[in-house]
Amino acid sequence: MHVFTKLSVQNKKRHITSAAVLSLVAGYVLFPSAVFAATPPPNPNQQDLSNLQLLIHDTVQFVSAGIGVLLVVFLAVAGLKYLTAGGNSQTVSQAKMQIWNVVVALFLYIFGLIILNFISPGGLG
Repeated sequence: MHVFTKLSVQNKKRHITSAAVLSLVAGYVLFPSAVFAATPPPNPNQQDLSNLQLLIHDTVQFVSAGIGVLLVVFLAVAGLKYLTAGGNSQTVSQAKMQIWNVVVALFLYIFGLIILNFISPGGLG
């Protein structure tokens, strides 16, 4: 039996619209568009980054990419759980809690990056 057979047409449209909006918001937040601007000429007075700063920068970029992928996967799983709940209020509440947890995790990670940029002498680049 198909999951949507128990839902009314209005509920089906609402679930599909919610999933579409949630997917678009997650896509825009986690995967911003590339900007192809000209790079400024190098400043001769600016010192090169030390090896430690380069290591921190590369590590933060790698971890950010991994966290971004994980958040999208968890958000997709929670969204599918919400869509396939079939009117089961317990499953719907679990899915909403998972979605909320993903949003909180995203904000906590962004807050952590802000703190790292604040305490790092030249920022994280």
